[in-house]
Amino acid sequence: MRKKALIVSFNKIRLYQPVFQGKKIVLVGGCFDLLHYGHLQFIKKAKKTGEFLVVALESDEFIKKNKRAAPIHNQKERAEILSSLNIVDLIILLPYFSSNKEYFQMVRTISPKIVAVTEGDPQLENKRKQIKQIGGQLKVVTPLLKKFSTRKIISEFNSIRRLFLAVDLPVKVKKQLNEQLADFKKEYPQFNWVSTENFHITIHFFGETNKVEQIKKRVKEIIWDQTGFYLYSFNADVFVNHKLVVYLNFRREKRIEELSKRIKSNFDINSVNGRKFVPHLTLARGKRSSKQQYFVLKKRLEKINIDISFPVKRVVLFESILTGKKPLYKKVDSFNLLN
Repeated sequence: MRKKALIVSFNKIRLYQPVFQGKKIVLVGGCFDLLHYGHLQFIKKAKKTGEFLVVALESDEFIKKNKRAAPIHNQKERAEILSSLNIVDLIILLPYFSSNKEYFQMVRTISPKIVAVTEGDPQLENKRKQIKQIGGQLKVVTPLLKKFSTRKIISEFNSIRRLFLAVDLPVKVKKQLNEQLADFKKEYPQFNWVSTENFHITIHFFGETNKVEQIKKRVKEIIWDQTGFYLYSFNADVFVNHKLVVYLNFRREKRIEELSKRIKSNFDINSVNGRKFVPHLTLARGKRSSKQQYFVLKKRLEKINIDISFPVKRVVLFESILTGKKPLYKKVDSFNLLN
């Protein structure tokens, strides 16, 4: 089994010269923070131009000053990740270099045959001069892969949002529902009850996505001819998955069923026809109980009289922000239905 690449501080590099002397050394430099596909392709192709691949790894201070952001991984962590690649032979931990003269000295010390770069490297001319002074070659080994950069990946990750389309109950109806549940909530204080302001009926869950604008545009197109409707509560019930879920059923309404079907067929391209959409509102979640406790709860729910009804004049795109025990629901956009 091949040993991991050596990790050496720059001030100790002369002690390790016997390790790489006499070999066709390829030198690459960079930050290599949040190692991605572009990095990997560059390192693989650089290694093919020689025998012994040396990575000059920039300092944390360099990243802070040149990238205007703190590194995701510190220099030692980045070195450890790189050392796990079997194509890397030696990693040099650079101090913060403030001048080209210091980089020139590093190249003379390592004495590579090749300095490998990516197309569009902002230090291309400096690197060309550095390798030329010792009689080596500069080789462009990969094109510039614009979609692969640490900052772009971070930016896209930060733009990911957890979205769902829902019917938001009128404020007055939310209060009515909460009042009708008051006695039952006292009986089961151990349940995690949905906050009154969060009462909603989910039509479609989009999941985690950064395609917010595309979703908004497509939903608007899909529901352009959708008319409003009324919803009437039917009964409270409970089902079990990994938790107990107490919910409120609503009477069948063909227009919301059709809306759900249209949304699903447009966004879940690979889905097969599953369970029929039934409008329901989650009221509470609790720990799984014994069968006896489950049936007692089910019987108790059958006796609760919940009577709410309301017109649905719009549907709302929500973002679910997980903040601990209870999520926060933020309105992203709303879509009016026809009268």
